[in-house]
Amino acid sequence: MITLPLRQTLPAFYIAGFPKCGTTSLASQLRRHPAVSGLAGLPYHEVLNKESHFLNGVLGPCHAASRLLYQSFFPTVFTKFWAENIIGVKRWMAFDACPLTACLPFAANRLSKLTPKAKIVFMLREPARAIFSGEIMLRNMGMPLQWTLSEESQALGSMFEEQQDETQLWQDMAALGPTDPLPAHMPHLLYTRLGSLMRFCDYPERLAPFLEHFPAENLMFIDFKEFVEEPEAVIRNVLDFLGLEQHLFRYEQLPPGMKKYIGWEYVAVESAAEAMIFTGHRYQPYINARLHLPEELLWLRI
Repeated sequence: MITLPLRQTLPAFYIAGFPKCGTTSLASQLRRHPAVSGLAGLPYHEVLNKESHFLNGVLGPCHAASRLLYQSFFPTVFTKFWAENIIGVKRWMAFDACPLTACLPFAANRLSKLTPKAKIVFMLREPARAIFSGEIMLRNMGMPLQWTLSEESQALGSMFEEQQDETQLWQDMAALGPTDPLPAHMPHLLYTRLGSLMRFCDYPERLAPFLEHFPAENLMFIDFKEFVEEPEAVIRNVLDFLGLEQHLFRYEQLPPGMKKYIGWEYVAVESAAEAMIFTGHRYQPYINARLHLPEELLWLRI
């Protein structure tokens, strides 16, 4: 808190989601630009150099709206001074890359109050693959999941039925005002329920509040498949979208983002994800029948 008076920055842009869609890899690349900084002063876990989790209550359910507290996550004025006056960038900017931001029904409203001129990047992926990959990540993080898509189940329909407490949570989150405290049970239900992953991947529903609260020219949508196939081209499109100098960025292939944060062997995880899609073939059509990648929005991606 001693440095709080020196922390006067809020994000100029967000990588707002979605989970398991490449947000960590994109954030790692953008942080290599001298005009861009991620989070600062967070010793708890390496992943928090990328994502604050401020809006989903990392500082407590009653402290997820304060401008002053949010500023504490970002670098001091000395970082801005050094970048603009010593390195010579046109404009220094900080960003937050929490993939849950786009999943929270109240987030767009709060961000529009905190940073009304911010630009927002969304990364989207075919829902079934995102959900399968999400289960692997959660299990490797030690989450107590009571469901799995890695094995065949006779209860195909019931497994995907949303429980009453989940439905109530989403109704409560949608009703939150800009400064209301978060529901106390929100973290547990968001991180452990299959219904949450299904809700996360309902892209049109999740994106509607952002389209309401921000102008279309401030939103960019990226197809994960394109990012995997042409990463440098996509990154340079993002640089243009953000108004960052292209000549100051040199692309370099980096290890997959989650590998260094979670500590698993990425190739094995990706192979496991593919195996889950194969063994869970009964689930994939069921998921795709309910969720889809919104091609009508991806025209905004470049």
